[in-house]
Amino acid sequence: MHHKGNTTCNESISTVYVTGIFVTLSVTGILSSAIGNTLVCVAVYKTKALRTPANYLLVSVSMASLMFVPVLATYAASLIMTMCDSMLSYLCRSSSRIDFVLFCVVMLHLLFISLDRLVAIKMPMRYQTLVTTKRTLATITVLWFVGVFEGLSPDLFYRIQHEDGKALIQLIHGCIQHNIIPDESQLEPIVPHFLVLMSLAVFLPSGIMLVSHAWILTISIRQYKRIRTLEDAVSQRRLTEMRAAKTVAITVFSALACFAPLLVVTFITTFQPPSELATNIGTTE
Repeated sequence: MHHKGNTTCNESISTVYVTGIFVTLSVTGILSSAIGNTLVCVAVYKTKALRTPANYLLVSVSMASLMFVPVLATYAASLIMTMCDSMLSYLCRSSSRIDFVLFCVVMLHLLFISLDRLVAIKMPMRYQTLVTTKRTLATITVLWFVGVFEGLSPDLFYRIQHEDGKALIQLIHGCIQHNIIPDESQLEPIVPHFLVLMSLAVFLPSGIMLVSHAWILTISIRQYKRIRTLEDAVSQRRLTEMRAAKTVAITVFSALACFAPLLVVTFITTFQPPSELATNIGTTE
């Protein structure tokens, strides 16, 4: 933590067991993300039959997930640095900024993957004409543009309203070894901006995903009862689509669960900041 008027720094690092836990989690995340997402990209690249609009969305979100690897590596490196290390502040600011941008990009991709599966289940006969490769590639481009803009919106807000923007950036950005908590008096003005940002980045996409997959589940149950009495090719194809939709649902909500701890801690910090550890927003970084 940084305190107003404090020109010294703490030479210590996190306790060994805390550092070990987070480094282990980071390394596990790096390996699983690198291996899993690389396999998805390679499979689609080498198998022509897998080059479908839906799978292009999966490849795009896999590319975004692969970009988390250097972010996780930076977080892991920051854990073994002392507060006085000149690189710590830079690494934490840059990695947390990239982290939030990628988070917004991934959330938008998960949202459109859910909608894609809903269209495939609800309108199977029109799916091929509605969801084309050209439209999907254009959608992916828009998702990346909007996600990056959304992720950088705290920095844009900082340029417009310096003091409030700085509090918002400090609230969203940072890592364990270099985390500045704004003063309670500085948190009040940014709560509306924070809620709007979280609604656009988290709550709205999550709500649409939840409704989409609930709708898919309802259609799946209804169609499953019909498919049991039908053995034609169309019915088998519908069954395959529904199984794929369930798999995507599991993947989407597993990805959302990974971000839950970060969101919980951020909201606790916003609405119930630790007064005894709160730092002044005017501190020079």
